[in-house]
Amino acid sequence: MPLHIVMPFYGDEALFRESVQSVLAQSSSEWTLTVIDDAHPNRRPGEWLVGLAHPRIRYVRNESNGGVSSSFRQAVELAEEALLAIMGCDDRLRPQYVERALSRMASSGATYYQPGVQVIDDRGQASSPLGDRVKQWMRPRPGIVGGEATMRSLLRGNWTYFPSIVWRTDAVREHSFDPRFEVVLDLHLQLQLLASGGSMLVDDEVLFEYRRHARSVSSVTAKDGARFAEERALFAEWDERCRSLGWSRAARAARSHLTSRLNALTLLPGGASDRELRRQLLHHVLGRTAARG
Repeated sequence: MPLHIVMPFYGDEALFRESVQSVLAQSSSEWTLTVIDDAHPNRRPGEWLVGLAHPRIRYVRNESNGGVSSSFRQAVELAEEALLAIMGCDDRLRPQYVERALSRMASSGATYYQPGVQVIDDRGQASSPLGDRVKQWMRPRPGIVGGEATMRSLLRGNWTYFPSIVWRTDAVREHSFDPRFEVVLDLHLQLQLLASGGSMLVDDEVLFEYRRHARSVSSVTAKDGARFAEERALFAEWDERCRSLGWSRAARAARSHLTSRLNALTLLPGGASDRELRRQLLHHVLGRTAARG
Protein backbone atom coordinates (compact mmCIF):
# COMPACT_ATOMS: atom_id res chain seq x y z
CA MET A 1 0.00 0.00 0.00
CA PRO A 2 2.28 2.83 -1.23
CA LEU A 3 1.78 6.46 -0.24
CA HIS A 4 1.06 8.91 -3.03
CA ILE A 5 2.65 12.26 -2.19
CA VAL A 6 1.31 15.15 -4.26
CA MET A 7 3.18 18.44 -4.08
CA PRO A 8 1.62 21.58 -5.58
CA PHE A 9 4.46 23.93 -6.55
CA TYR A 10 4.23 27.72 -6.62
CA GLY A 11 7.19 28.92 -4.59
CA ASP A 12 10.92 29.10 -3.99
CA GLU A 13 13.12 26.89 -6.19
CA ALA A 14 15.77 26.11 -3.56
CA LEU A 15 13.19 25.15 -0.93
CA PHE A 16 11.34 23.06 -3.51
CA ARG A 17 14.51 21.07 -4.15
CA GLU A 18 14.90 20.51 -0.40
CA SER A 19 11.35 19.17 -0.26
CA VAL A 20 11.89 16.76 -3.14
CA GLN A 21 15.23 15.59 -1.71
CA SER A 22 13.49 14.80 1.58
CA VAL A 23 11.13 12.49 -0.32
CA LEU A 24 14.04 10.81 -2.08
CA ALA A 25 15.74 10.25 1.29
CA GLN A 26 12.90 8.12 2.70
CA SER A 27 13.80 4.87 4.45
CA SER A 28 10.93 3.19 2.59
CA SER A 29 10.57 3.10 -1.19
CA GLU A 30 6.79 2.65 -0.91
CA TRP A 31 5.96 6.09 -2.28
CA THR A 32 5.20 7.92 -5.51
CA LEU A 33 5.55 11.68 -5.95
CA THR A 34 3.52 13.90 -8.26
CA VAL A 35 4.46 17.56 -8.53
CA ILE A 36 1.77 19.94 -9.79
CA ASP A 37 3.35 23.05 -11.30
CA ASP A 38 0.52 25.59 -11.19
CA ALA A 39 1.86 27.57 -14.17
CA HIS A 40 4.75 29.04 -12.18
CA PRO A 41 6.67 31.55 -14.35
CA ASN A 42 9.99 29.92 -13.44
CA ARG A 43 10.34 26.69 -15.45
CA ARG A 44 13.71 25.71 -13.95
CA PRO A 45 12.28 23.76 -10.98
CA GLY A 46 10.25 21.56 -13.32
CA GLU A 47 13.21 21.04 -15.64
CA TRP A 48 15.36 20.01 -12.67
CA LEU A 49 12.70 17.56 -11.48
CA VAL A 50 12.23 15.98 -14.92
CA GLY A 51 16.02 15.75 -15.21
CA LEU A 52 16.10 13.44 -12.19
CA ALA A 53 14.44 10.81 -14.39
CA HIS A 54 13.12 9.05 -11.31
CA PRO A 55 10.62 6.26 -12.10
CA ARG A 56 8.34 7.13 -9.17
CA ILE A 57 8.24 10.90 -9.81
CA ARG A 58 5.70 12.50 -12.13
CA TYR A 59 5.62 16.16 -13.19
CA VAL A 60 2.38 17.90 -14.22
CA ARG A 61 2.38 21.51 -15.42
CA ASN A 62 -0.92 23.38 -15.64
CA GLU A 63 -1.54 25.68 -18.58
CA SER A 64 -2.86 28.41 -16.28
CA ASN A 65 -2.73 29.21 -12.59
CA GLY A 66 -5.78 27.82 -10.82
CA GLY A 67 -4.86 28.80 -7.28
CA VAL A 68 -4.47 26.88 -4.04
CA SER A 69 -7.96 25.40 -3.80
CA SER A 70 -7.86 24.20 -7.40
CA SER A 71 -4.43 22.59 -6.88
CA PHE A 72 -5.68 20.68 -3.86
CA ARG A 73 -8.70 19.35 -5.74
CA GLN A 74 -6.41 18.40 -8.62
CA ALA A 75 -4.18 16.54 -6.16
CA VAL A 76 -7.14 14.40 -5.10
CA GLU A 77 -8.04 13.71 -8.74
CA LEU A 78 -4.47 12.63 -9.53
CA ALA A 79 -4.09 10.34 -6.51
CA GLU A 80 -3.46 6.76 -7.61
CA GLU A 81 -2.85 5.04 -4.28
CA ALA A 82 -5.03 4.23 -1.27
CA LEU A 83 -3.17 6.77 0.87
CA LEU A 84 -2.51 10.40 -0.02
CA ALA A 85 -0.43 13.26 1.38
CA ILE A 86 -0.56 16.78 -0.08
CA MET A 87 2.84 18.12 0.89
CA GLY A 88 3.95 21.75 0.89
CA CYS A 89 6.65 22.64 -1.65
CA ASP A 90 8.85 24.17 1.07
CA ASP A 91 8.32 21.56 3.81
CA ARG A 92 10.54 18.55 4.57
CA LEU A 93 9.88 14.94 5.42
CA ARG A 94 12.04 13.18 7.98
CA PRO A 95 13.42 9.86 6.70
CA GLN A 96 10.92 7.63 8.56
CA TYR A 97 7.79 9.55 7.47
CA VAL A 98 6.56 7.13 4.79
CA GLU A 99 7.53 3.97 6.66
CA ARG A 100 5.82 4.94 9.90
CA ALA A 101 2.75 6.48 8.25
CA LEU A 102 2.10 3.33 6.22
CA SER A 103 2.59 1.11 9.28
CA ARG A 104 0.31 3.16 11.53
CA MET A 105 -2.44 3.53 8.94
CA ALA A 106 -2.36 -0.18 8.12
CA SER A 107 -2.88 -1.16 11.75
CA SER A 108 -5.28 1.56 12.93
CA GLY A 109 -8.20 1.81 10.52
CA ALA A 110 -8.23 5.61 11.04
CA THR A 111 -9.47 7.89 8.27
CA TYR A 112 -6.43 10.14 8.44
CA TYR A 113 -3.11 10.38 10.25
CA GLN A 114 -1.51 13.39 11.95
CA PRO A 115 2.17 12.76 12.72
CA GLY A 116 4.33 14.79 15.04
CA VAL A 117 5.55 18.04 13.46
CA GLN A 118 8.59 20.24 13.97
CA VAL A 119 8.16 23.84 12.84
CA ILE A 120 11.17 25.27 10.99
CA ASP A 121 11.98 28.82 9.91
CA ASP A 122 13.15 30.28 6.59
CA ARG A 123 16.66 28.92 7.20
CA GLY A 124 15.43 25.42 8.06
CA GLN A 125 16.14 25.80 11.77
CA ALA A 126 13.76 24.59 14.50
CA SER A 127 11.34 27.34 15.49
CA SER A 128 8.52 27.74 18.00
CA PRO A 129 6.31 30.78 17.30
CA LEU A 130 3.51 31.57 19.73
CA GLY A 131 0.80 30.22 17.44
CA ASP A 132 2.55 26.88 17.13
CA ARG A 133 3.07 26.66 20.89
CA VAL A 134 -0.68 27.10 21.24
CA LYS A 135 -1.22 24.32 18.69
CA GLN A 136 0.96 21.98 20.74
CA TRP A 137 -0.97 22.86 23.89
CA MET A 138 -4.30 22.08 22.18
CA ARG A 139 -3.14 18.84 20.58
CA PRO A 140 -4.63 15.69 22.19
CA ARG A 141 -2.66 12.73 23.45
CA PRO A 142 -1.53 10.13 20.89
CA GLY A 143 -4.18 7.68 19.75
CA ILE A 144 -7.33 7.51 17.66
CA VAL A 145 -9.69 10.43 18.16
CA GLY A 146 -13.02 11.40 16.62
CA GLY A 147 -16.62 12.31 17.30
CA GLU A 148 -17.88 15.46 18.97
CA ALA A 149 -14.86 15.86 21.24
CA THR A 150 -12.48 16.14 18.29
CA MET A 151 -14.90 18.30 16.33
CA ARG A 152 -15.13 20.67 19.30
CA SER A 153 -11.35 20.69 19.70
CA LEU A 154 -10.74 21.64 16.06
CA LEU A 155 -13.43 24.32 16.11
CA ARG A 156 -11.79 25.86 19.17
CA GLY A 157 -8.50 25.97 17.25
CA ASN A 158 -7.10 23.98 14.35
CA TRP A 159 -4.03 22.33 15.88
CA THR A 160 -3.35 20.06 12.87
CA TYR A 161 -0.76 20.69 10.14
CA PHE A 162 -2.48 19.99 6.84
CA PRO A 163 0.63 19.34 4.65
CA SER A 164 1.80 16.64 7.08
CA ILE A 165 -1.46 14.67 7.11
CA VAL A 166 -1.85 11.27 5.43
CA TRP A 167 -5.40 10.69 4.18
CA ARG A 168 -7.33 7.65 3.00
CA THR A 169 -7.88 8.65 -0.60
CA ASP A 170 -11.39 7.22 -0.88
CA ALA A 171 -12.56 9.25 2.14
CA VAL A 172 -11.10 12.48 0.74
CA ARG A 173 -12.61 11.80 -2.68
CA GLU A 174 -16.04 11.45 -1.09
CA HIS A 175 -15.89 15.03 0.20
CA SER A 176 -12.85 16.64 -1.50
CA PHE A 177 -12.02 20.32 -0.95
CA ASP A 178 -14.82 22.86 -1.00
CA PRO A 179 -14.18 25.44 -3.78
CA ARG A 180 -15.73 28.17 -1.61
CA PHE A 181 -12.66 28.17 0.61
CA GLU A 182 -9.02 29.10 0.02
CA VAL A 183 -7.65 29.10 3.58
CA VAL A 184 -9.87 26.94 5.78
CA LEU A 185 -10.50 24.24 3.17
CA ASP A 186 -8.44 21.67 5.09
CA LEU A 187 -10.34 22.29 8.33
CA HIS A 188 -13.64 22.04 6.48
CA LEU A 189 -12.57 18.68 5.03
CA GLN A 190 -11.63 17.37 8.47
CA LEU A 191 -14.96 18.45 9.91
CA GLN A 192 -16.77 16.72 7.04
CA LEU A 193 -14.88 13.49 7.72
CA LEU A 194 -15.55 13.62 11.46
CA ALA A 195 -19.25 14.38 10.94
CA SER A 196 -19.42 11.30 8.71
CA GLY A 197 -18.00 9.06 11.44
CA GLY A 198 -14.33 9.31 10.45
CA SER A 199 -11.41 9.28 12.87
CA MET A 200 -7.90 10.70 13.15
CA LEU A 201 -4.80 8.90 14.38
CA VAL A 202 -2.61 11.32 16.34
CA ASP A 203 1.07 10.38 16.63
CA ASP A 204 3.75 12.14 18.67
CA GLU A 205 6.65 10.79 16.60
CA VAL A 206 8.07 13.84 14.78
CA LEU A 207 8.17 12.93 11.10
CA PHE A 208 7.47 16.21 9.31
CA GLU A 209 9.11 19.64 9.22
CA TYR A 210 6.63 22.41 8.53
CA ARG A 211 8.13 25.68 7.32
CA ARG A 212 6.75 28.79 8.98
CA HIS A 213 8.04 31.85 7.17
CA ALA A 214 8.92 34.95 9.18
CA ARG A 215 6.32 37.66 9.14
CA SER A 216 6.45 41.21 10.38
CA VAL A 217 3.48 42.45 12.39
CA SER A 218 3.38 45.39 9.99
CA SER A 219 2.85 43.06 7.01
CA VAL A 220 -0.85 42.49 7.75
CA THR A 221 -2.78 42.90 4.50
CA ALA A 222 -6.30 42.76 3.07
CA LYS A 223 -5.79 39.01 2.63
CA ASP A 224 -6.00 38.69 6.40
CA GLY A 225 -9.38 40.39 6.43
CA ALA A 226 -10.61 38.03 3.72
CA ARG A 227 -9.24 35.04 5.64
CA PHE A 228 -11.17 35.90 8.77
CA ALA A 229 -14.34 36.48 6.75
CA GLU A 230 -13.85 32.98 5.35
CA GLU A 231 -13.38 31.60 8.86
CA ARG A 232 -16.59 33.25 10.06
CA ALA A 233 -18.51 31.65 7.20
CA LEU A 234 -17.11 28.23 8.10
CA PHE A 235 -17.89 28.63 11.80
CA ALA A 236 -21.45 29.76 11.08
CA GLU A 237 -22.00 26.72 8.84
CA TRP A 238 -20.62 24.30 11.40
CA ASP A 239 -22.58 25.85 14.23
CA GLU A 240 -25.72 24.80 12.36
CA ARG A 241 -24.39 21.42 11.29
CA CYS A 242 -23.25 20.51 14.79
CA ARG A 243 -26.68 21.46 16.11
CA SER A 244 -28.27 19.14 13.56
CA LEU A 245 -26.01 16.34 14.81
CA GLY A 246 -26.97 17.07 18.41
CA TRP A 247 -23.38 18.08 19.18
CA SER A 248 -24.14 21.12 21.33
CA ARG A 249 -20.63 21.53 22.75
CA ALA A 250 -19.09 21.53 19.28
CA ALA A 251 -21.71 24.04 18.12
CA ARG A 252 -20.79 26.29 21.04
CA ALA A 253 -17.11 26.08 20.03
CA ALA A 254 -18.04 27.10 16.48
CA ARG A 255 -19.96 30.11 17.74
CA SER A 256 -17.17 31.32 20.01
CA HIS A 257 -14.17 30.37 17.71
CA LEU A 258 -11.92 31.69 20.44
CA THR A 259 -8.43 31.11 19.05
CA SER A 260 -9.42 32.53 15.66
CA ARG A 261 -10.58 35.73 17.34
CA LEU A 262 -7.44 35.91 19.46
CA ASN A 263 -5.36 35.52 16.31
CA ALA A 264 -7.15 38.50 14.75
CA LEU A 265 -6.45 40.46 17.93
CA THR A 266 -2.70 39.89 17.58
CA LEU A 267 -2.84 41.31 14.02
CA LEU A 268 -4.63 44.53 14.97
CA PRO A 269 -1.43 46.59 15.43
CA GLY A 270 -0.36 45.77 11.87
CA GLY A 271 -3.69 46.89 10.46
CA ALA A 272 -3.71 50.26 12.19
CA SER A 273 -2.96 52.25 9.01
CA ASP A 274 -5.75 50.64 6.98
CA ARG A 275 -9.16 51.69 8.29
CA GLU A 276 -11.15 49.03 6.41
CA LEU A 277 -8.77 46.24 7.41
CA ARG A 278 -8.83 47.38 11.03
CA ARG A 279 -12.64 47.35 10.91
CA GLN A 280 -12.64 43.79 9.56
CA LEU A 281 -10.21 42.60 12.22
CA LEU A 282 -12.20 44.26 15.01
CA HIS A 283 -15.40 42.72 13.65
CA HIS A 284 -13.80 39.31 13.88
CA VAL A 285 -12.34 39.89 17.36
CA LEU A 286 -15.64 41.10 18.80
CA GLY A 287 -18.11 39.20 16.69
CA ARG A 288 -19.70 35.79 17.01
CA THR A 289 -21.56 33.69 14.52
CA ALA A 290 -25.24 34.20 15.06
CA ALA A 291 -26.74 31.83 17.59
CA ARG A 292 -30.06 30.25 16.67
CA GLY A 293 -32.71 28.65 18.80
